[in-house]
Amino acid sequence: MKRPVITILGLCGRSVFLQVNHFHHPGETLHASAIHIEPGGKGYNQAVAAARLGAEVHFIAACGEDEDGKACSEFLLEEGIAPHIQIVKDATAFASILTDENGENQVTVFRGAADLLSADFVSSLEPVFEKSDIVLLNFEVPSAANEAAIVLAEKHGVKLILNPAPAHLCSKEFINHFFCITPNESESKMIGTETDREVITLGSKGALVKDRGVETYLPAVKVTAKDTTGAGDCFTAALAVAIGEGKDLLEAARFAQKAAAKSVEQAFVMPSLPYRYMLE
Repeated sequence: MKRPVITILGLCGRSVFLQVNHFHHPGETLHASAIHIEPGGKGYNQAVAAARLGAEVHFIAACGEDEDGKACSEFLLEEGIAPHIQIVKDATAFASILTDENGENQVTVFRGAADLLSADFVSSLEPVFEKSDIVLLNFEVPSAANEAAIVLAEKHGVKLILNPAPAHLCSKEFINHFFCITPNESESKMIGTETDREVITLGSKGALVKDRGVETYLPAVKVTAKDTTGAGDCFTAALAVAIGEGKDLLEAARFAQKAAAKSVEQAFVMPSLPYRYMLE
C-alpha cells in the first residue's frame, strides 16, 4: 500500500490537564487531584494521529524560543514526524484544561507564537508541498499562512482538506479550494457554505458523508468512551490518510470512524491516538 505524504499546518503548544472536584468560585483556590502535561493543538494532534496511522507527515507551525517549543519539536521527532518550526519572538502556545467530577471541561488557551506563523515561512517550504499527497488545514493559524499553503498545494496538484475549526463564516470561493471539509455538526452550520464533499462528524450519533449530491449516514461505532478529547482530530487525520492511500470518501470515512472510536477508549490525547495495527 502506498504510504501517503501529508503536510499539516497548525497550532503547536503544551497543555496541562488538572482534575478538580468543581470549578472555581470567585477568589477560591482549588487543589487538583491529578495532573497530566502533553504537547498538542488541533493540527499537532492530527499530525501525530496521521503518523501513527502510517503516513509520512510534515508539520508546519510557529513556536517561541523556549522549553515548551523545544519539547513540542522533540515529541514530533520521536513520533517520526518532520517538524518545520518557525521560531518567533513570543512564547509558545499553552493551554490549561480543568476537568470537574462530572467530566465537564473549562479551557483557557494562550495562542502566543501560533499567531505569528507567516506566509513567507510557509512559502519557503515549497519542496515539502511539492512531494505531498494531502495538505490538511484548519483555522488555528493566521489566514495568510493558510492562503500560502493553498497556493502551493494547487500549484503542485495536491489535494486540500479543511477541518474548519474554530469555525467561522467562509466564502464559497474559499471552500471551493478543498477536496473535502470535515466539520462537526455546529461547525457545518457556522461556516454557512455548501460544498461538494463534506464529512460531518456527529459525535455519538455517527457521521454524515456528503459526496457530490449523495448523502450517506454512518452510525457510530459502539465503544465505551472514556475521554472524547481529540477524537475529532483523530477522525480528520485518519480520513486524510485513507484518502491519501486512494480510498474513496465513504470508505475513508468508515476508516476514520474506526480510528476515532479507538481513541475515545483512552484518557487524554497523545496516549489515545491509535496506531494502525490497532485498527486491523
